[in-house]
Amino acid sequence: MLSGGLMGEALTPVKLLAHRLSGGAKLSRAEIEALESLTGPPRRFAKGKPLVTQGATDDYVWLTSSGWAFRQKSLLDGRRQIVAFILPGELTEKGPQMPFGAPDTILAATEDFQAVPIGRARLLDLMKTYPRIQQGLYYEELTRHAVTREWMAVLGVRNAEERFAYLIYEVFARLNAMGLAAGNTFDVPISQTDLGDTLGMSTVHLNRTLQKLRAGGLVTWTGHSVHLPDPARLASFAEFSTGFQREAERFASAAVTAVSGTPDQSVSLPPRRH
Repeated sequence: MLSGGLMGEALTPVKLLAHRLSGGAKLSRAEIEALESLTGPPRRFAKGKPLVTQGATDDYVWLTSSGWAFRQKSLLDGRRQIVAFILPGELTEKGPQMPFGAPDTILAATEDFQAVPIGRARLLDLMKTYPRIQQGLYYEELTRHAVTREWMAVLGVRNAEERFAYLIYEVFARLNAMGLAAGNTFDVPISQTDLGDTLGMSTVHLNRTLQKLRAGGLVTWTGHSVHLPDPARLASFAEFSTGFQREAERFASAAVTAVSGTPDQSVSLPPRRH
């Protein structure tokens, strides 16, 4: 089940995806229904179980329905780097299979994680029939590459506090853009170990860094609940890309106008709080 949403609308994972793709192309109801027709029944993955294994080839891509997943790169000795989080309404891949197999492993990060399968070949065929779907996916992929380049600078030149602040604001911006944040409050339902493996920190270093951000009035963090007293101040501290910030705010303002309706397997979600 989805755990937040676009102004109380009945949502499906495909509707969230359509909202994401609207940066490149606003999909019609017919195009959204065509995407809906490709999805199989939702599948639950236990925390830590892989959806995709690095180097593997398969016939499906996965669309996140609820919970979080993450991408990781692993070395032979067990060391790993988490390179991205995958949130509700996001695809694990965009369709074409890489010639060398999946570039990274994708694991369920939360206990409530569910995803729906989409046949890879059928998705590629659908792109030919509906070019705007392909245009939206192309925009999404360009965005992902831009974010990856930003993270090279985050991990390469920012200090620990700036890194952590950047991650917190990025998660907020992405959730808010999809209508999945309650005002300035949201959940980060992953472990400290996973956060550390994202930021290149030990759990001890992570906690010390969080304490500094709290002391500076930049964030409050209780359990998995995060509140930003002043999101703009946090973004400034982290030197978050102003271009990304404007785009996320544009998506957030458009979230209330995302395609409505009550298709099968949807869930009515509570209104956002401001």
